[in-house]
Amino acid sequence: MSARSKVLIIDDEEINATALSFILETNYDVKIEANSRLAIETAENYVPDIILCDILMPGMNGFDVLTKLKESEVTKNIPVIFISGLYDDEEVKTIRSLGAVDLIAKPFEEAIVNEKLNKHLKKNTED
Repeated sequence: MSARSKVLIIDDEEINATALSFILETNYDVKIEANSRLAIETAENYVPDIILCDILMPGMNGFDVLTKLKESEVTKNIPVIFISGLYDDEEVKTIRSLGAVDLIAKPFEEAIVNEKLNKHLKKNTED
């Protein structure tokens, strides 16, 4: 039996993190980090297979977190999917230019969350 993929959710809003965790915990090992600064350390210690990261957070926003993750040898190849309620075509271009693999719109739907995770986890194992 293969090990379950590990997911790190970075979101300062407990309701969003809890909802995502509820969607994912059946199929994945899930860890939640509400503090964006601590999330980088958590990612380096937990070494998830994929990260879901909110964009608008106090302190370091999601773009800053992604930049720090990409600077680390430990986390630079982990796919990051942003979660955002506010986005447009420019923001999608920005997230891709920073190295994120996708975006999930809030409010999120279970089928879309699972589809995007499966897509990027599969792609990452093929690379």
